[in-house]
Amino acid sequence: MSVVFDLILPLGGATLAGLAIGAEREFRGQDAGLRTHALLCVGCALLMLMSGNGVAWVGPRVGVDLIIDPARVAQGVLAGLGFVCGGVIFRSGVSIHGLTTAASLWCVAVVGLTFGAERYAVGLIGTALLLGLLTLAKWVDARMLKTSVAKLSVRYRAGAAPTAEAFRATLHAAGVRCERISHRLEHGEITLSTTVRTANAATAERLGEVLSSDPQVVGLESDLRHG
Repeated sequence: MSVVFDLILPLGGATLAGLAIGAEREFRGQDAGLRTHALLCVGCALLMLMSGNGVAWVGPRVGVDLIIDPARVAQGVLAGLGFVCGGVIFRSGVSIHGLTTAASLWCVAVVGLTFGAERYAVGLIGTALLLGLLTLAKWVDARMLKTSVAKLSVRYRAGAAPTAEAFRATLHAAGVRCERISHRLEHGEITLSTTVRTANAATAERLGEVLSSDPQVVGLESDLRHG
């Protein structure tokens, strides 16, 4: 029975927790999914088990008092995990992707540490809370009122670009607020760039349609996100 309680329960619990949380990320189409979360959770559990039985694998030392501190292992794991979490975060324009997956990786490592420390109730409750947050928060997030932010760049024919004031007035008339407007002349075309904010994504999309219908506009780029 000692093998069951010392190894199977903590490692089995960490495996199931990692698979459950990873399955949710896999369902959302994230790169760090089932295997990544399960491996990370089990690896952290193994490290915590090793640290908790440090005297056994270090061996006796005559006349030496061994001080085993599992908290240092946990601290080292969570500090080193920053490299893994940083690898799933990337930026595209004004949009930042992968933050939720990075947070789930960090949390699943903590869950693995709790199972490795044989705190099964804490591990089970933590797994349930993480799954609840990942699923419920997604549902709430889809129904929240959010400000839509887009980095907008509009290219006009040479000599046909509006002034900054006229361009700003066009955006305001469409219900869009904008920040500082920059001009750039390149290859005989004038590009007006700014960051726009609106209460909903539909307004920003309609603005794009209005600008695209302008015969003087030869190019339009935007990167819409929610902030």
